[in-house]
Amino acid sequence: MSFISCANRLSLHRGYRYFKERKVVSYNSTGESRYIGMVLGSGDEKYITTIDIGHPYSSMCSCKHAQNGRVICKHMIALYFEMFPEEAERLYREDEKLRRFAEGSQDETEQAVLHYICHMNKAELEYAFIEMFFGGPEWQYEQFIKDHGIMEQLENGKI
Repeated sequence: MSFISCANRLSLHRGYRYFKERKVVSYNSTGESRYIGMVLGSGDEKYITTIDIGHPYSSMCSCKHAQNGRVICKHMIALYFEMFPEEAERLYREDEKLRRFAEGSQDETEQAVLHYICHMNKAELEYAFIEMFFGGPEWQYEQFIKDHGIMEQLENGKI
């Protein structure tokens, strides 16, 4: 199993963009197949990222997406591409979706998704939300509980 094959499409696309935007600010090899780096986030955040190309699910990142599970995040992908730029370019040449994403068509896709969501009825929205929420990563579930004060509401008998 390759490191790249363990990432979902969105992490792969965003990681490629981070690589091209030179968001990997430092990196070192820490072993035969392990690398550590500092990757800038979308704001001023800096994430400590460790990848293990021999054992991809042993990789770690300090971002919230990768902290609670075995997730290959965009920061890990950016670091991987920094260490292996020929892989980034090979993938870019071979993957039309990645090429369109890197060239800015993500905005077009986001607009289409927003349009679709805005035209869903309440039942469709509820079903889609529940399906995404419970089928998504655990950190997303935990963040929702935290952001909406659900534990406090339970403790205070409001739910």
